[in-house]
Amino acid sequence: MNIQHGYISATMPDGTRETYRVAGNVQRGFIRVEKDGRYGFLNSKDEVIGEVKYDELEYFESHFAMARLGSKWAFIDETGKEICPFIYDESEPFFEGFAPVKRNGKWCFLKADGTELFEPRYDKLEFFQNGFAPVLLGKYWGFVNTLGEEIVKAEYDEVYRFIDEYAQVKLSGKWCYVSNKGKRVGKPIYDSLGIFSEGFGEVSYGGKKAYINEEGEEICSFIYEAVEPFRNGYGCVKRNGVWGFINRSGKEIIECQFEYAWSMLNGFAIFVEGEKYGFVSETVKIIKAQYDSLKSYKANGGYACGLRNQKWRFIDREGNELEEEYDEVRELTSDFVLVRMGTKYGLVNPMGGQICAPEYDTEKEVEAFVVRLVKAK
Repeated sequence: MNIQHGYISATMPDGTRETYRVAGNVQRGFIRVEKDGRYGFLNSKDEVIGEVKYDELEYFESHFAMARLGSKWAFIDETGKEICPFIYDESEPFFEGFAPVKRNGKWCFLKADGTELFEPRYDKLEFFQNGFAPVLLGKYWGFVNTLGEEIVKAEYDEVYRFIDEYAQVKLSGKWCYVSNKGKRVGKPIYDSLGIFSEGFGEVSYGGKKAYINEEGEEICSFIYEAVEPFRNGYGCVKRNGVWGFINRSGKEIIECQFEYAWSMLNGFAIFVEGEKYGFVSETVKIIKAQYDSLKSYKANGGYACGLRNQKWRFIDREGNELEEEYDEVRELTSDFVLVRMGTKYGLVNPMGGQICAPEYDTEKEVEAFVVRLVKAK
């Protein structure tokens, strides 16, 4: 774009040239321009798209830009085409294929083809996320899906967005979950909620925490000060100031005993005792706290590396250590782990099996070796 002193010469649709004042930065290949109080866009070839005629013009978001003529709003696409008439009192940008628009005092969603998802009827809308949008009718909230169906009736005082299949909703000062099918999960009796993960939701009541399942049943008593999301089939819980683990039945399979613990990840639940780290395996085997640091990785079903006496060793999911010791380990991809012994670098697989011995002088040489291996496959 040939911008000089804040102005740019543009090619008009009929081939003639016109000079405009630049009214913004280049964004996504377009620049906003103005002349005589009217706005439009130029593309990267300094060509006018559509017309320079709008009283107000926002930049493109999700391939559409909001434009105002007089007191009404509409949208144009990246060719300059107006996708809908100028009939809206307010509008918001497109997101996930829909834009909130207000007409005659009520809100609805506009689709990418310029048609309305439903007749304007709500007092407020929020953006779609994961296929669902919160909607306000009067003073109550619900949810609509991308078909325009009110899958959760507008009857709640407050709602949080869907995360995976569940959303948190508040009714008469108490909370419960609703599913993306519109089914209420549990009764609205809880003081607060947490994440719903692997079929279990975190619930709080009377200052204590527990879990409920997808049927709304409490799987354990309210005896915990804190709970973490279920991971790999286990929940991490805190009771009397120390941490342990429960299973899907709500049974405390690892009694609360650790100073701190994290949810199971990649087959390992890391815990702290003193200044050392240990872990619980997926088969509920406790590997005592003996490491200065622990890392777990997802590849090959999960593996870990433990640092002890300034040396790293690979550990399988039963807590067995491989013999080789390294000064440094770093996962390059799901198939390759860079290792260093002294000043030399090598390559192992995610279970510690050696692919090439530590014989390279730099990390870049090992990374180049990985590239050759991948290309050879």
